[in-house]
Amino acid sequence: MRVFDRLNIELSRQAQADDRRNDDHEAMRHYDAIAAGYAEMENAIVVLSDLRRNVSHVHLGKYALNFSVEFQDGVIESIWENEILELVHPEDLERKYLQELRFYNFINRQPKHQRRNHVLHTHIRMRFGNGEYVRALHRMFYMPSEHGSSQRFALCLYGPPSRTGQGAVDGAVDTITGRLTTLDNKDDGRILSRREMEVLELVAKGESSKEIGEALCISVHTVNRHRQEILRKLQARNSHEACKAAQMLGLL
Repeated sequence: MRVFDRLNIELSRQAQADDRRNDDHEAMRHYDAIAAGYAEMENAIVVLSDLRRNVSHVHLGKYALNFSVEFQDGVIESIWENEILELVHPEDLERKYLQELRFYNFINRQPKHQRRNHVLHTHIRMRFGNGEYVRALHRMFYMPSEHGSSQRFALCLYGPPSRTGQGAVDGAVDTITGRLTTLDNKDDGRILSRREMEVLELVAKGESSKEIGEALCISVHTVNRHRQEILRKLQARNSHEACKAAQMLGLL
């Protein structure tokens, strides 16, 4: 399964986890005002996505004038800003999705009261109107539902790269301390627990749940629970896809 597909399913499923009766209209208005402010003050292209409702609000700063595409302010019926994403260099797009997936798991490991304090920095190249690819900076914040623990909103900003600070290093930046945490292959290993990794390794060898239970001295029920959690975390439909995803992430 592609990184984009896993990220898309993960965001959609997590956003559905909260109480459906809560539409967070006030939170959406609050974050939309913030998005508009970023666009005005930083001249950035800003996209605020409601992951549950599968809609995005686009705010265009003057950075949008660099591109040949005539972007439009307003609402799009998707959490993926495809017109913008098509301008990202193909070699950078997959890395961008992988960084977002790693950042998503990184955020979910943080204490709830600290999750809004981190922003993902990913350095990419974008195609300007003259056809030249120019260095750009993509930033992303995840914000939870006002009444739940899931990541309900995502705020993405596209603009020129910073000329100071951490340079061109990608990673999660603590907006209070300025500390940069790189999200590399080592971070992928933290997606699954130690026991889940033990189960996955035996699944990859073709062992049945009964055989895995006997090997690890746990019940078949516990094995199946671990297997379901592995599928959820790796966003796979079956064990074969889970093993492929784990291999791509370097877990197996």
